[in-house]
Amino acid sequence: MASVLVLGLGRFGVNLARELAALDHQVLAVDSDIAIVNHFKEEFADVVQADIKDMEALASLGARDVDVAVVAVGSRMDASILACLHLKELGVPRVIAKVSSADHKKILEALGLDERDLVYPERDMANRLAHTLTTRNIMDSLPLEEGYSIVTLAPPASFIGKTLKLLDLRRRHNVQVVAIKDTLIGTWNPVPSPDALIKDSDQLLILGQEEDLDTLGGIK
Repeated sequence: MASVLVLGLGRFGVNLARELAALDHQVLAVDSDIAIVNHFKEEFADVVQADIKDMEALASLGARDVDVAVVAVGSRMDASILACLHLKELGVPRVIAKVSSADHKKILEALGLDERDLVYPERDMANRLAHTLTTRNIMDSLPLEEGYSIVTLAPPASFIGKTLKLLDLRRRHNVQVVAIKDTLIGTWNPVPSPDALIKDSDQLLILGQEEDLDTLGGIK
């Protein structure tokens, strides 16, 4: 269980806090608007009002002691930048931030945030939806580095009853199967062997370049 500080209770921050709480993580939700804080007092165990641009306020919340801090106020660039600056100065091990533009991203990288911790929720959701709408077998998509994703693939009919070795997806499509889930019994095979036999109840987690994954998703 991780302790997570969520700064900003807009749609992104609220949904993130809800999901973290559902996963039994310890969540402290913060917003500068007391009306928003009061609105969520019944839902979140720990929700407080504070100025996230104020380093002393963040320190008083116990920011130094959390495992992760998420700055979920991407549209308020000044607040986002100051919050990230103060969190880094307070020694928070990992700071994740919602970003709204390329310039915003550059500034946060200059403050020492890792590129993998800079999130474009609207862009990423649009990318995920685009993949699932335009490829018949792709059920979900998670963007990674630029141009790469992990997708959840419902195996097409031509895959059923064949082994990974026979399908040879790495050579034929330049993608890598990283896990297989049997949805019938709910089990995962995180390191499938070449002899793993694909069943119609399986879902395949596949890593690759997006153009290769799109091609794979259109196979019948």
